[in-house]
Amino acid sequence: MATISWGKPKILIAPSGTTLFSSYSTMNSAEASAANTWQLLSTPVEDSTNLTGTQGDKTEATIEGGEAEATKYKAATFELTMNVRMALEEGGAYRYLPDCMYEKIGGSGNDANDPDHTKYIKSSVAVLLIPEAENAPGFYCPDASVSIMETYTAADGAMWEITLGLNATAALKAVNFGQYSLKEVDSTHFLAASGLAS
Repeated sequence: MATISWGKPKILIAPSGTTLFSSYSTMNSAEASAANTWQLLSTPVEDSTNLTGTQGDKTEATIEGGEAEATKYKAATFELTMNVRMALEEGGAYRYLPDCMYEKIGGSGNDANDPDHTKYIKSSVAVLLIPEAENAPGFYCPDASVSIMETYTAADGAMWEITLGLNATAALKAVNFGQYSLKEVDSTHFLAASGLAS
């Protein structure tokens, strides 16, 4: 039976440009422990996580009679979307988005994820998706433009509707499929490595 990338994914967010480590040995080094870490996004609402691509515009060079002599496409664009439910967790803690998605700018709360804190959304982050079957293909994007909109339905309650526009960099494509693995730093922060054997 094939192992495929369906089911409940882990979605991790980090500051834009956060890199991955090539192996556990580099991930365990002193340098790695001081690096920027990834934060786990709360599990999205069922079936709301989607990576969609839009094919780039097609250009054709035609000859008399309308026959195409050459065809080329502009680069495709990609979006990752998901809905995360706003909720009170057990113990009364307010569910929040990773703080690397926000900048604190004031208000009465003590940190950017406090509902009473004034904040704004950062323009870009890095994103890593690891499927439920961790040896199935996941993907990494080094730079994703962020849009967050608060929504509500009677069926699902209050939610953050998150759209990430995935951007290529000089070194990497917008969507980099591969096998990724995590090492826990603490209960909410992780280091990530790619290309590990299952």
